[in-house]
Amino acid sequence: MPDTGPSGLSRLPLYYESEAKQLALRWADRFVLRPSAAFSEADNEFVLWATKDHLELRRSGDRRGVWMREVDLERRAKGDLELFRACGLGGQGRGGVGVRVLDAMAGWGLDGLLLARMGCSLVMVEQHPAMHALLEDFTRRVELAAVRACRGDGFAWLDGSQSFDVVYLDPMFPARRKRALPGKRMQYLAALAPEDSRSLDSWLEAGRLNASDRVVLKRRLHDSVTATPDWQITGRTVRYDVYRGRAPG
Repeated sequence: MPDTGPSGLSRLPLYYESEAKQLALRWADRFVLRPSAAFSEADNEFVLWATKDHLELRRSGDRRGVWMREVDLERRAKGDLELFRACGLGGQGRGGVGVRVLDAMAGWGLDGLLLARMGCSLVMVEQHPAMHALLEDFTRRVELAAVRACRGDGFAWLDGSQSFDVVYLDPMFPARRKRALPGKRMQYLAALAPEDSRSLDSWLEAGRLNASDRVVLKRRLHDSVTATPDWQITGRTVRYDVYRGRAPG
């Protein structure tokens, strides 16, 4: 099993409002904690910020940060049946109990927590320390059982030490020439996410060796296909390429 613990203190500061010190202390072993009164625009480009009820990500010059809200999960749960179908969970509200899912590129964690709402046993892995802290906080607030938010390299979880029913891959979408920018949360994630030198083909192959049922790869609707999926589930703007797993059941 890969080491999922923190690897040293992050250089990213975590500012906390006066009523949020107890919340901020959850991450005292990973970030430099500072009271919000000490914030300076000359500080790091990105900072974490603890309010009385949540953790958020802010950028210098931005007085309002970004974070995932419980209402975001509620909205997606009502409309993203394609994700459930791609992961073999059937209709909304049934079919996920006992299904072991690895969300190896968790990011903000919205898709993974949707699967957990369906009853899946979920492991979410995120490498960047700030994104992992935000993921932990989102998981704390939605209060779902059978969810682990782990810090580390998702690829390291595909080492054969354990298998999952479903391996879910949601890499950053490739850049495109349209002028319209993605949402603020996705802009911030793209700015923070380290570039991965490994190809999607290598992720898929490792995923298939560790998935007893399937690997699900999320792509924009018109993005090029990686390898040849066994089938596809398409939505209005995204699609899910599905590959049969090869791990023993």
